[in-house]
Amino acid sequence: MEDSCTSRGATQEMIETHTFPHKYKRLRRASETDEDSEKCTICLSQFEIDNDVRRLPCMHLFHKDCVDQWLVTNKHCPICRVDIEVNFNKDYSI
Repeated sequence: MEDSCTSRGATQEMIETHTFPHKYKRLRRASETDEDSEKCTICLSQFEIDNDVRRLPCMHLFHKDCVDQWLVTNKHCPICRVDIEVNFNKDYSI
């Protein structure tokens, strides 16, 4: 029997709690070509200004819809496999 804590996927609440959704903002340098621009490694499309994106705790960036679909079946980053529940500098104790 699988315990809910060991489930491979994340709930939408977990995704919202442990990731950073925002609008994509990047100033493109004049010397930059399409090949240099950032891409979502799930769908392989370039990020466009104001796309809904989500940054994971490991700092990897994806389109929100792409990574949400991934995270409901696997709560680890598709690039580096870090668990999204790992806290990076979120909880400090002084």
